[in-house]
Amino acid sequence: MNRNLRFEKQFRRSPEEAYRWFSDPARLGRWFFPVHWCVTNIVFEDRPGGRFEVHLRPANGGPYAQESSATMHSENIENASNDGMSVLGRIREADYGKRLSFSWRWRGPMEHWPETMVQIDFERIDAGCLVIVNQGLFESAEQEEAHVQGWNEAFVHLKDEGVID
Repeated sequence: MNRNLRFEKQFRRSPEEAYRWFSDPARLGRWFFPVHWCVTNIVFEDRPGGRFEVHLRPANGGPYAQESSATMHSENIENASNDGMSVLGRIREADYGKRLSFSWRWRGPMEHWPETMVQIDFERIDAGCLVIVNQGLFESAEQEEAHVQGWNEAFVHLKDEGVID
């Protein structure tokens, strides 16, 4: 069965400002990573056909072994090398303040997982904007749950930045 995930988050920012939190490498580096990981490099070419790359390494410099997040990337992540992992993709749509979409492919322990598509919509509301994130198709519940957990952990960083509730 193919699966999709969906998140709706209220941002305390305009749609244009919220868009920058997803497209500016300096801002992405402040939040776009799961717990116990660090960003080593981000490339985001904000145009159709542009590159999307997020390179990560374990925060403590060693293999990922956090028990509470062990299901995030299955047993594969526990065997990850110190080289870490990366998300690679291409920007499909970049409509400033309205929509951003890109492909998502793992390099590293989960590179055998199929490519997925991410679509992020930005809708103006009274208190800022509603950001709607969709990602899929996932081939298994394990893959879907790993991404749900990763996004939720990243959203904690956005909350810490005071960008979302």
